[in-house]
Amino acid sequence: MALDQFVVKVCIIALIDFTTLLNMRLAITSTFRFWSGKCTVYKLFGLCVVLVLVSLLWLQLSCTGDMSQVVVDDRRLQHQPCPLERQASAADDPSWGPHKLALLIPFRERFEELLVFVPFMHTFLNNKKILHKIFVINQMDHYRFNRASLINVGYTESGNDTDYIAMHDVDLLPLNEALDYGFPEEGPFHVASPELHPLYHYKTYVGGILLLTKQHYHMCNGMSNRFWGWGREDDEFYRRLRTAGLQLFRPSGIKTGYKTFRHIHDPAWRKRDQRRVAAQKQVEMHSLDTYYRVVLLCVLFSDRYWIDLFGCISNHSTDICFSLLVFWKEQFKVDPEGGLTNLQYKVESRQELTISGAPVTVLNIKLECDTDKTPWCLLN
Repeated sequence: MALDQFVVKVCIIALIDFTTLLNMRLAITSTFRFWSGKCTVYKLFGLCVVLVLVSLLWLQLSCTGDMSQVVVDDRRLQHQPCPLERQASAADDPSWGPHKLALLIPFRERFEELLVFVPFMHTFLNNKKILHKIFVINQMDHYRFNRASLINVGYTESGNDTDYIAMHDVDLLPLNEALDYGFPEEGPFHVASPELHPLYHYKTYVGGILLLTKQHYHMCNGMSNRFWGWGREDDEFYRRLRTAGLQLFRPSGIKTGYKTFRHIHDPAWRKRDQRRVAAQKQVEMHSLDTYYRVVLLCVLFSDRYWIDLFGCISNHSTDICFSLLVFWKEQFKVDPEGGLTNLQYKVESRQELTISGAPVTVLNIKLECDTDKTPWCLLN
């Protein structure tokens, strides 16, 4: 192909030379006396043909290296798709499905893990043909880390082009291709189930990786904003799921057990903020302590009882006792009204980046804290 293009260029040059020679007919006639007879157009055309043949012969003898390079470059370009082919939208391929995932990563100062996570998940989701957009919600204020509030921010800022979210820890990488990251239409899907998570195995655990439709997340009013520091926000969200009447689903048929995920967090290298100040403990435990006291009274004064602290409560002899149990269990909810409705934050900046070729949106966020209501948000 490159040789054909070269020949065309030579012909064009020859035509230009021919036209030039026509315009210089009188000058050539007066200069070169060796012309015999009348100088005609045909004689000039014959001279141009001779010049073209000499030029081709000279190029063939002296420029063969350049020609080979052109051919190689042409072959390389043939294997490289044009921009339109390279940017072919997955939306045109029905096998990708109509839904788009917003992968939400609550984040602070864990850059080494982020550099591993983003390209890994981008490749993992592409291999599963999951349309997705990765959001890193970076907390940059001076308060303690608030994972739940950052997830609320990610949900709010993820835009209308995504219809479900993944609440995803940055230090948890899925290793089994059979794990489902598809649209959880029937209900919340807990990818990092207690049977598979490398660290947490209690049955009410919903942390690590949880998929929800945006509609279901809104039904729960998001997550509580009162949990500053690591821990307990997932347990409270489990109660929100139950209150909203949502059924929780988990993976089945996964044979890799606790080796299903790779946990890349090193607790010895970076310790999490799991402190509980006095005021925080009092708010979290006051209702639970009262609930246990009522349970004890019911046990002492009822001849028949059956109690399950995870939700199944009944009493066959004392209706008043049963009512008290239900009342105090509901009071154990740390923040029954807070969530999306009382979320306060400011987006300092929004950056579109790529990490090892994987696109990611970074939201730099400053959360707001009412120190009168939650004084434990302060670091000191």
